[in-house]
Amino acid sequence: MKLDRLSLIVALPLILGTLTLGGCAAPSAVRVSYLGTEHYSPASSIVTLSSFPASTKYETLARLHIVGAAGQDRAQLMAALLKKAANLGANAFVVTRESYRNLTSGAPATFNPNGGNYQTATPERELTIEGDAIRLH
Repeated sequence: MKLDRLSLIVALPLILGTLTLGGCAAPSAVRVSYLGTEHYSPASSIVTLSSFPASTKYETLARLHIVGAAGQDRAQLMAALLKKAANLGANAFVVTRESYRNLTSGAPATFNPNGGNYQTATPERELTIEGDAIRLH
């Protein structure tokens, strides 16, 4: 089958656009700062806690940090953090910090020739989550 030049010109931007957009949703890798000295086998289950347990003894294994891509879903980032924490042997994860960074603040307004109005870029935010992987005893 022979592709003519017009088909190639039409198909190439679609292929490149698909490849480019496919990589946008992937979060960056989970950054790990080891805090404990013990090593455990991976945990089969893990829970998310809103604060450190007051009445249960625990050991902090590591501090985990992840920065999502613009528009990345919180659930995807938490899943990556929980998977990493479980692989370290943690059976609980405590979120210690969440923050958003606005990526489009100060974006200039552009003239929209179709409607004759000015428009600004759609706000994009990147989410950062940090927490401690702990092992409850």
